[in-house]
Amino acid sequence: MISPQSPTLVNPAQLTIGRREQEGGVILTVRGEVDIASAPWLDRELRHAEESSPNRIVLDLAGLDFIDSSGVCLLMDARRRADSDGRLLALIGVPAHARRLFQITGVETALLG
Repeated sequence: MISPQSPTLVNPAQLTIGRREQEGGVILTVRGEVDIASAPWLDRELRHAEESSPNRIVLDLAGLDFIDSSGVCLLMDARRRADSDGRLLALIGVPAHARRLFQITGVETALLG
């Protein structure tokens, strides 16, 4: 039996996340869709990367096909944690559709600098 406090995360077929470590940092390569179904998966991978206390975490979003408000909230939470911990969080390869969403929601400066 699965308790409500520890839900099972299933990686949706529409999201893949690659990870590699590089000189004090972690690079996560995100491909596919970040939505209400897949955002918990990305959140788990981000928190796992944070556990090793890297100086920076880079999210490569060049392969991002779609992002919704749950993905934006997740990225803003990651930004707040990074700022609080004195860590750099960088988003690279951000596609035009994601930039537009960040602009519309008023988080472009916070997420992209």
